[in-house]
Amino acid sequence: MAQRRVARRASVSLFPFLSVLFCVIGVLIFVTTGMSMVMLESPMDETPLLAGSMGDKLATFVECDAEGLVLHAAGKRVNAQELNASEATPFTALLDELERESARRYLVFLVRPDGIASFDAAFPLAEARAIDVGQEALLGDETLHFQDAGTPHQRVRITRERRP
Repeated sequence: MAQRRVARRASVSLFPFLSVLFCVIGVLIFVTTGMSMVMLESPMDETPLLAGSMGDKLATFVECDAEGLVLHAAGKRVNAQELNASEATPFTALLDELERESARRYLVFLVRPDGIASFDAAFPLAEARAIDVGQEALLGDETLHFQDAGTPHQRVRITRERRP
């Protein structure tokens, strides 16, 4: 008995297209994973905060934390209770000095999350004076490193400490 010939029709196979698509997706996943690994290991822990950018004015930094203020220019600390008192403090002396030298200097508050109450007490005192005032938010685990202190191009390098 003779077998009947089956007529073959032209068909389209999507296998080559899908295999190329899967290869491209695999390469993209590999590249994305590699870039993520590099970014996780890179030292992105330092964020430069540029100060002195108001022309040639010298920035004076005051750090606000839970205990009060740290006057970095004078190397002194003012307790939060002293801010509400009417007597003279190192902070009011600094404000007087900045007001006298307002053409050359300005004040920058570096505010930590636990220092918002200190900032809220100190900011109105500074704002009432004829001085330029700025503020910068800090994270709780940041360390401040001052560079070029005493120059109009003074910078603060903020370092985030790695947690284990």
